[in-house]
Amino acid sequence: MALYWHPYLAELLQLDYGDRLIVEKEVPLGDMPLKADFLLIRRDPSVPLPFPFCFLGVETLVEYKSVSKNSVTG
Repeated sequence: MALYWHPYLAELLQLDYGDRLIVEKEVPLGDMPLKADFLLIRRDPSVPLPFPFCFLGVETLVEYKSVSKNSVTG
């Protein structure tokens, strides 16, 4: 059974870092079905973010792909 975790992570990011990040969920990237899981936009690039978010750019697309049986080699 697949767990649709994106809304939970988006809510967590919004609650914890909403004063420093704009969290947009399922951002269209062009013709469907292309979508990114999140678009994170720094509200004020001069305000530091905690680790590991300090490595994010001003705008960051996030797409998470879980490991599946078909993607594991060896």
